[in-house]
Amino acid sequence: MTPATPIFTSGISNGGAFAPRAAFILGAQYNIRAVSIFIASGPDPFYQTTTLPHVWAVATEDSTIGASGNARARANFETLAGRGIRAKFRQNVPSPVYPLRFWQIPGLSAADSVAIQTAFKNAGVLDAEDYLTVNPLETDLRPLIPPGYGAFTGDIQGHLKMCFGEHEFFSDADSLVLNLFATTVSPIQVGSETVSVPPGGGSFNLDVTAIPQATWTARSNSGWIAVTGGKTGNGNGQVTFTVAGSVAPRTGTLTVAEQTVRIVQGVPRASTPGAFRTSNGFVYQRETNDTGFADREFFYGTANDLPVVGDWNGDGVDSVGIYRDGVFFLRNSNSSGFADLQFPFGQAGDLPVAGDWDGDGVDSVGIVRGTQLFLKNSNSAGFADLQFSYGTAGDVVIVGDWNGDGVDTIGAFRPTNGFVYLRNSNTEGFADLQFFYGQAGDRPVAGDWNADGFDTIGVVRGNQWLLRNSNSSGFAEIEFFYGTATDIPITGDWNGLP
Repeated sequence: MTPATPIFTSGISNGGAFAPRAAFILGAQYNIRAVSIFIASGPDPFYQTTTLPHVWAVATEDSTIGASGNARARANFETLAGRGIRAKFRQNVPSPVYPLRFWQIPGLSAADSVAIQTAFKNAGVLDAEDYLTVNPLETDLRPLIPPGYGAFTGDIQGHLKMCFGEHEFFSDADSLVLNLFATTVSPIQVGSETVSVPPGGGSFNLDVTAIPQATWTARSNSGWIAVTGGKTGNGNGQVTFTVAGSVAPRTGTLTVAEQTVRIVQGVPRASTPGAFRTSNGFVYQRETNDTGFADREFFYGTANDLPVVGDWNGDGVDSVGIYRDGVFFLRNSNSSGFADLQFPFGQAGDLPVAGDWDGDGVDSVGIVRGTQLFLKNSNSAGFADLQFSYGTAGDVVIVGDWNGDGVDTIGAFRPTNGFVYLRNSNTEGFADLQFFYGQAGDRPVAGDWNADGFDTIGVVRGNQWLLRNSNSSGFAEIEFFYGTATDIPITGDWNGLP
């Protein structure tokens, strides 16, 4: 460690009162850069003067600090944020004790988790939606744990407290704090996390604030963004970058001092529903996320073709294609007619996918074969540019830009239980996001339902669409009926309008 090494303090419960005091007193001497506080409010007077970024993580039903402690934590957060100091506030609310909840505990299998959850369900301490009906701090639930799981009692109780919203820090607390530290409190600060640029492009500047001994670099992660000045620097400086013009809205990224800056060109557009009728190749598209008749309908393909959707020419409008026995037939307009692009890729029995795998603003195809994915960066015959495995047999592959960086990546929906696994790179590895949404038998869809530049999950149940604006468990924010139960649901921006 050197004097330039950033140091962070973190406190849980009683430690939540100590950590900010230590940071306040020793911050200048030891380069303390931020504070995290779990299930505690923090010392009230400090927030009138401290300049250190803070993150609070509290729990709704916390009986230790109580409602007054949570209110004080919120007030301290608002005081700090109101002074223009970086601050985040996260309150853990009650969540269901779903059947695979305890699978997170090392040493327990999925079957073990189901057995433990079933015991609680049969004992009547979970309601119809699997929420706890009793406080696990006030009611001893240990006798309900099936024999043979005694060694896991402490971990099981911890999960029950998290699900109830009690005095316990929760499973995403680490990522909450690490994200704050990684993106906002290094010795190098970038002027903005997102830069909006017009469709015509141009040259733009991004300020960098750093302690004198800090060295930083800047690089583009997208082909249409070029760093033209400030590629390296020490201390305070400025990055200059140019953006090419584009008719279609798009998102890309710069990396400055290992921090990601989103470049959003134009106005992101919302995804809306469509349906492909497998009995006859009829396509139905609607331009709003609500119940109603199709705004556009036409024949494309034949019975039993598989639909695929993408912006094949970069004009900002998604259009349909079909996959038939290892051959793609892609069309650049949403109308009947011959394919504008036709080429073989894959083989009979493969399943088609499409996305902007390289962030160039144009969608290209891929195929799924079991758990293997073969993705191409151009709509032409040839070998895959990306090849990897993801998920397990029986998963349904979904595609979206989950983190808003302008690159589409894969995910998996497990139709047996409604579990979602999303990954932010097109490589093998563990999910970056995982959560329950929907239920067994649902069909997954993905899209940018609210035009915020991020794709999120949805499910289709029969002909009911249940869409969510964040990639997390919870209730649907958008609900409507569209199509029939036997249609294949598709999504896209069909008209290129905001």
